[in-house]
Amino acid sequence: MSSPALAILGGVFDPVHRGHLAMAEAVLEHLPVEEVRFVPVGVPPHKEGDRVTPAADRLALLEIALTDRPGMSIDERELHRSGPSWSIDTFRELSREFPRQQLLLLIGADNIETLNSWHRAEELLSLCIPVVATRRGNCRRFEPHHLPSVDADRLKEIARWQLPELDLDVSSSEIRRRCAEGESIAGLVPPEVVRHIEERSLYLTREV
Repeated sequence: MSSPALAILGGVFDPVHRGHLAMAEAVLEHLPVEEVRFVPVGVPPHKEGDRVTPAADRLALLEIALTDRPGMSIDERELHRSGPSWSIDTFRELSREFPRQQLLLLIGADNIETLNSWHRAEELLSLCIPVVATRRGNCRRFEPHHLPSVDADRLKEIARWQLPELDLDVSSSEIRRRCAEGESIAGLVPPEVVRHIEERSLYLTREV
């Protein structure tokens, strides 16, 4: 782990919240990473048919949240891609753009058990290291059986990149529910994001 890595945090970010930011901050603090890129999806494959806030609004909230946060940036490529946003397509492109950098895929512990079933998972795991953010008090941890297609040497390398437990007890769906029911979201998102949500009257209907 001698050269700086590039970490990718993909998601719908509907809206971005303190858990996303805490994950990025932890990566910059604990791992040899020079940049965390937030990659908002255009068409989420797992949410096709569901209502998703327009990309322009989700992107605006991200831009506001990342203002004055060194080491964090936004990569808009999936917003401009037609069809579902597959992680493998993004990492194929990134591996060509940054052939000398280790690529990291940041995921929550809730996703670790399904990672092996992601679209073209075997190829994806050959291009990047999954870095699992575990909620404090959550018994889910990265274990070798989660990635049966990965050999022992690669598993040892993956294990060296894992993060300590984090305070991630917040979700976008909870924020949307609170907005729809007129409850406060203070502390769950940055104050500037709260103001933008209120000014744009976002999440006033309960579509969680």
